[in-house]
Amino acid sequence: MSRSFYFYVLVSLSSACSYSSLGLAEGSREVTKTSDSLASGVLNFKVEKYQLSNGLIVLLHEDHSVPLLSLHLWFRVGSISEENGFTGLAHLFEHLMFAGTPRFPKGEFDRILQANGATNNAVTSFNYTNYYESFPSNKLSLILDIESDRLRNLNITTETFK
Repeated sequence: MSRSFYFYVLVSLSSACSYSSLGLAEGSREVTKTSDSLASGVLNFKVEKYQLSNGLIVLLHEDHSVPLLSLHLWFRVGSISEENGFTGLAHLFEHLMFAGTPRFPKGEFDRILQANGATNNAVTSFNYTNYYESFPSNKLSLILDIESDRLRNLNITTETFK
């Protein structure tokens, strides 16, 4: 059975960043208003949607109240994607994403993020896996560099499983 996995990025854009720093053309966005009812009322905020030429979907929400960014990498893969009798792979892969790369060996990812004021974590659920970071807005280039490196060059060897 063939399955396709989708990749989403959710970025909260602060005043210190621009569309071009994210590689987004300002005219190519689709703007939607998102509402969720809460016990205390209604929450409304603008979310802009971009689809890059490589199929990546970027959802962008601007909030200029603090100089922080939040980057979320969403994959449409979770326990629902697993076969009966062969489970736990989505959660295992979540952990493998922290195995390091040749450029950023195991442990360096977290060390560099923490040294630059960032926090991060990941979660695997029924139908998605999410990796996220919150960091000072002037560290966007660094965070995107590290994330793109681990998406392309992840070290998964027999040593990883020991």
